[in-house]
Amino acid sequence: LPWIVDHPQRVRDFLSERVGRPVDFQGLHGQWTPSGPVFTLDGLAIGDPGHGEPFRIASAELAIDFYAWLRRGVSFSEFRLVGLAIDAERQADGRWRIARLGPSEGSLEDLEAVLDLTGIGIRGASVRVRDSSRGLDFGLARVDLRVSNDFGRRRVGGVAWIDPDDEPLRFVCAAARAGQDCWLGARGI
Repeated sequence: LPWIVDHPQRVRDFLSERVGRPVDFQGLHGQWTPSGPVFTLDGLAIGDPGHGEPFRIASAELAIDFYAWLRRGVSFSEFRLVGLAIDAERQADGRWRIARLGPSEGSLEDLEAVLDLTGIGIRGASVRVRDSSRGLDFGLARVDLRVSNDFGRRRVGGVAWIDPDDEPLRFVCAAARAGQDCWLGARGI
């Protein structure tokens, strides 16, 4: 653990290779958990391949789980994004667009670059969904989710709260290039 914290360029190189874009961060520190080390990256920036403005995240974590091979659907490494603000908009042609991902405007390419990692966790995100053609505009106060990529499928599962004092909505989705299936559930609806 101390060696990795003392060699942040190795971590930058590892993440850049995994994402396929240049990765930089301002600070790196780590701690041990029962399943393995967790490295916190402060001031993370994922570069734009077109050399535009990088995608910035105030805080992220890289967790290594030495026991992942014992559990199904758990990645050896997980990249965790903390406290994102996400705005999703449905355009007139029916396609969805990420209008904001983090502190500034984002794009589906930014999201795809992050989601293509082996495993990803998002904690404490706030989400705003807009669909002007249907008159929808609603927010989720908090969303916690996990994304895993395995064998050509992306699996997403999580919990969302419209109001922090209400029962959460639980969801699971499995997506492949051929299609996707989603399941939702909540108490007290």
